[in-house]
Amino acid sequence: MTRLPFGALLSLIPLAVAPSVLGDDGPRLRPSVAFGGAGLFPSRDGQRRADPKGALDIDASLELGPVFLAGTLLQGLGETTVPDHSFLGVKLGYVFGDGPFAPYLSAGIGHLSQTALFNFDEGTTGSASGLGFELEAGAVLFRRAELFRIWIYALVLLPTFEVRSSFGPEAAHINALGFGLRLGL
Repeated sequence: MTRLPFGALLSLIPLAVAPSVLGDDGPRLRPSVAFGGAGLFPSRDGQRRADPKGALDIDASLELGPVFLAGTLLQGLGETTVPDHSFLGVKLGYVFGDGPFAPYLSAGIGHLSQTALFNFDEGTTGSASGLGFELEAGAVLFRRAELFRIWIYALVLLPTFEVRSSFGPEAAHINALGFGLRLGL
């Protein structure tokens, strides 16, 4: 029985833990986590005011070639500003191309929570949550890099529900447009 020297075994470790060199010849599974921020601009429909709001954005994705599946959290920042929007869901997307600037599209479904400010009594808040959709379009910069890929995007949050005032008949159906940036690790 032939034994390999210990040094030869150690030299094989980088091959076992490094990405496959065959990854360029075909799709490979690539996990990724991305952190970023977005600015959300809600529609005013039925609200007293619709102020822009910042949001924290976290995505955990699995990429297989140009296709990606991601869990996503978009959390509105600040407790004193309304309206407020938070989305927790999954999305499926496709990246067009593999160059340093690759456009992409994705669609998501999940739990959307919204708070609105109504006219009653000089400003009464109402909250609701339910099924919501997220549509996203953007570009991935430095897509082939293992770390520090940049996702620049525009998104739309579409609720399937209305936010109703606790007092009175007021209601708002709030779609939100957003723009953001994520750094992929």
